[in-house]
Amino acid sequence: MKLGKVPESILKRSVLDQIKHRRDEVLVGPAIGEDCSVLSLKEDEVLVISTDPITGTEHDIGTLAVHITANDIASNGAEVIGIMLSVLLPEHT
Repeated sequence: MKLGKVPESILKRSVLDQIKHRRDEVLVGPAIGEDCSVLSLKEDEVLVISTDPITGTEHDIGTLAVHITANDIASNGAEVIGIMLSVLLPEHT
């Protein structure tokens, strides 16, 4: 397999289609095109979480990782209070 992201067809077949059990608390779960998951915490409270791999650059990876992930959360209408990061580094880093 090539370095980089897993092709969408393999991700769907080998990961997403294998998820058989869903929890009621998961309002938005893993799916192609979804940048965030939404979890129900209380009756009137949800948690929006995101992590987004950064590809296509070797410069400012940390800054991009923070900004892109925070943007995904904000674009879902949530307040950013923390982030999870996925940083994909060049092969020989």
